[in-house]
Amino acid sequence: DTNLLNERLNDLMTDKCMYRDFDITLEKLSAILKIKPHQLSQMLNERLKTNFWQYINSFRIEEAKNLLVNNPEQSIISICYSVGFGSKSTFNDIFKKFTGESPREYRIRNTD
Repeated sequence: DTNLLNERLNDLMTDKCMYRDFDITLEKLSAILKIKPHQLSQMLNERLKTNFWQYINSFRIEEAKNLLVNNPEQSIISICYSVGFGSKSTFNDIFKKFTGESPREYRIRNTD
């Protein structure tokens, strides 16, 4: 049942913050959900119109945006690691793809 699967997946992301695990893989997440990796991939592609990494990174970027604005004392590098990225350059690249600006530019524009 894709509705139930989608609910379980959403719970893992929003309640358990599984996206923070920088070692998360399609295989690991599908094992937790007790389904085959291709089933998870298919559900993400068909139902949510996204791939695995876009899905994971969307949660990471949303949390990073929140932390950048609400925790101005927290360094960008610590935010990068706390939301699940393993490197600052990857974080910066993906953040810019999602928002159109660097984490630093985003923080400056969104804080007083």
